Amino acid sequence: MNLMKRFNKLVFSSDNSSILKDIRLWLLLIGINTGANIGFNYNFPIMETLIALFFMLCLMFLRYKKRLTRNMVLYISFFIFIFIIQAAYLPIYSVNTTIHYVLMIAVALMLVALCGNDFFPFFSGIIFVYALISLFCFFFILVGGSIPYYPIQESNIDGGVIMRVYNLYYTQLGNPESGLVYGARNCGPFWEPGAFQGFLNLSLWFELTLNRNRDLYWKIRVAVFIITVLTTLSTGGYVVLSTILLFYFIQDKKNNSAWRIAGTAILLIISIYAYTTLDFLGDKIASDEGRTVFSFTDFPNPLYAIAGYGYATEMFRQSSMSSASSVFNLFRYMGVLGFLGYMLPLFFNRTYYKISFFIIVSLILMNEPFLSNALIWWGMPFVFYNVFNKNNTIKTN
Repeated sequence: MNLMKRFNKLVFSSDNSSILKDIRLWLLLIGINTGANIGFNYNFPIMETLIALFFMLCLMFLRYKKRLTRNMVLYISFFIFIFIIQAAYLPIYSVNTTIHYVLMIAVALMLVALCGNDFFPFFSGIIFVYALISLFCFFFILVGGSIPYYPIQESNIDGGVIMRVYNLYYTQLGNPESGLVYGARNCGPFWEPGAFQGFLNLSLWFELTLNRNRDLYWKIRVAVFIITVLTTLSTGGYVVLSTILLFYFIQDKKNNSAWRIAGTAILLIISIYAYTTLDFLGDKIASDEGRTVFSFTDFPNPLYAIAGYGYATEMFRQSSMSSASSVFNLFRYMGVLGFLGYMLPLFFNRTYYKISFFIIVSLILMNEPFLSNALIWWGMPFVFYNVFNKNNTIKTN
């Protein structure tokens, strides 16, 4: 096996030697990066990138004679309907922001539909490479190394400022008062560790649940994803990781009953120990109101409860609710309609593992504003629609 085949086997669990020539992989990479190392850079033309990506995907759809499913069309039409309702009653309404979110939803659906069966190895492979790069940077900084950076965006994470390296492959957190950059938490290329863990944990779920090729390369990928999640020191990330491993021990019938029972018991013991021993874990879970507190008294106007305050009116809204959770942000920005419009398709996804997938994605979304910052999460309710259809494979070579 030559070097390129080994690389493809390690990263994508594929023997396809031309996988790096597949334009769908690179389009997905750009889509993911709009929520990563280019998405929160104020100097990057994100709207122009979304428009260009949309038209490139349109050309790909024409080339491969692809189309969105009827449910995908209904999905995006429903959110456009919510935006129209908001335009009718909101005192301040931004057309540009509406176009931005419509583009995010459309691009996400088109990427999912275009990748089809290959979405999972493509997605996991991209995040696996991010994980390897991040581990190198994380441990390099931890032992006293230094990576050049420049400040891009202020943040209240640990009282720090988000710092970016010049070549945009790793996010660093720093203290603006001391000017020190520290590497105690692994952000990868995303806006903070809690965001990185979402992509890592979803990739881990794909590997443990969908990948039946349990060779040495698979074990390396699983180990890298788990280790990288641990380096994020993300409370939500640890909760999601524990839940994924619990589902793995319960659902995976490739392991014998004794191993599954032992694995479940060990996992529960470790989880209880971590919760009671690690201050940042137990205390934060118990006190984290930003992701767990929600009240309908935040919507004094019934119209706001039905269709939300809109994504463009954050500074003008009267609600006292402030949440980092994408789940609660659906209520805040798009009301009950937006919440049901996203969560119902996510729940009724076409897979045997729909309950665990729904729970894992919901837990991930509870941690960060993924739907505001990373477009690919808008496509998650539909990632299984074509994955088991053998006729949905596209030949690109």
